[in-house]
Amino acid sequence: MQMVEVLNLLRDLPRADKVRAVEFLNTALGREEPPTLNPDAEHAVWSPCTTNESAAKLSEFLNDSQRRA
Repeated sequence: MQMVEVLNLLRDLPRADKVRAVEFLNTALGREEPPTLNPDAEHAVWSPCTTNESAAKLSEFLNDSQRRA
């Protein structure tokens, strides 16, 4: 079956079936990719929410918003 035929079939599916097709493809693609993270290890995640600079910027934004209101 040609890709054009597959796309035409997908286009005609009801929304719920389209969602299932996307989930299927996402799972299939995920199985083909090598894992990027070790699921048994802890991984550090950086977040701007925990930096002093972010708190200062947020405070500045809130103060400016209150002055404009």
